[in-house]
Amino acid sequence: SSKPNVFTENNQRFLATLSDHAAVAIENARLFDLVLDEQTRTKFILQSIADGVYTVDCDLRILTFNPAAERITGWREDAVRGRLCCEILLDAERPGSSPQSHQVALIRRVLESGEPLSSDPDAPAILTATGEQVYISSSVSPLRARPRQGRENAVVGAVVAFRDVSAEREL
Repeated sequence: SSKPNVFTENNQRFLATLSDHAAVAIENARLFDLVLDEQTRTKFILQSIADGVYTVDCDLRILTFNPAAERITGWREDAVRGRLCCEILLDAERPGSSPQSHQVALIRRVLESGEPLSSDPDAPAILTATGEQVYISSSVSPLRARPRQGRENAVVGAVVAFRDVSAEREL
């Protein structure tokens, strides 16, 4: 209002509080947009990587599986998400749902030690979804909890990057 003394002191306090809440809501919306942009960028990067990448939790359940992982293994992300990696990444030498596969053993060592590891050069081939044998070279790193979750630096899973080295192994 352009007229003086139209608003009481209570009205002024109410409007000041309302404007503070509006400012917080606008800032939260801006931060939410930034987070969505970052998530989109990260997803785009993972989908663009030529190497297979998947993540697991501490129970060895697959959380994510990028398109290159789908191409190399023949498994689709929607078919593997939530499943145990020992059901998907089977050693060709020991088919069946063996919890002792090379991939599983590598991931477990990373989860226990909290240190990154790479697969052995003579690691056994894995079986694809169609039963073909593919030799892969893997690198596993721990996923750590965010500091604000109260478990600073706690290992909450692992990320596995791998590539098909079948042609190199044949040579």
